[in-house]
Amino acid sequence: PALVQVIAETQVPSIVAVNTGPPLRGTKWVAADGCCTSERHVRAVLPINGKLVISQRFAIDWEKLNDENRIFVGDPQDVNSYFAYGEDILAVGEGRVVVAVDKYEDQIPGEFPVGIPLEEADGNHVVIDLGHGNFAFYSHLITVSVAVKVGDFVTRGQVIALLCNSGHSIVPHLHFHMMSGPSTFGSDGIPYTIYKYDLIEQAESIEAFDEAEATGIPLATIPVDNPGIHKDDLPLDLSIVNFAE
Repeated sequence: PALVQVIAETQVPSIVAVNTGPPLRGTKWVAADGCCTSERHVRAVLPINGKLVISQRFAIDWEKLNDENRIFVGDPQDVNSYFAYGEDILAVGEGRVVVAVDKYEDQIPGEFPVGIPLEEADGNHVVIDLGHGNFAFYSHLITVSVAVKVGDFVTRGQVIALLCNSGHSIVPHLHFHMMSGPSTFGSDGIPYTIYKYDLIEQAESIEAFDEAEATGIPLATIPVDNPGIHKDDLPLDLSIVNFAE
């Protein structure tokens, strides 16, 4: 027989997911550590200012593949070997810039930096207030590439910075998520959708992705049940998608 034990009851909010544009453009972007089975973001609970928050609940680490499904070719410790490095990062909607940090150098790829303080973990980063309690967060940007400042008003599709490897990062990628406030660690992650993308396939497994990221071998992929143009939903973990140019 089943045993059911009620510890506590809590209200589940009925939040309408904000619909956004894509944070990047071009082909073969991998939604690494995405919703909703990856534990690296979804379960990243942090004690901030006396409460537990999961700011990265719906975060995605976007990495780019070439035509051979490789994440990089060449020296794995050179940021220029990675196909994501230097790509344009786009505003996902209209809003006001409330945070713009542009002072940290690239990390050497291949391993996470040791002893990095919390205030440097995001590296160069931008937060945009899209209104109605929706804040877009971008981190690990190239130094001197941040093209906006606090107070600037941006529009959907505007280039705001270039993709890099600054902060607590192991390879060049864009960490993107939506959150309930301007604090990158002290806000709750909130759901969002992307208005349009082309789903082409997915990585075979997290182990296959980690191996491709570490060694440069082609990423093993498998077909998806629902390929093609998707509208108003969120690419799930390990999805490989194209964004409109």
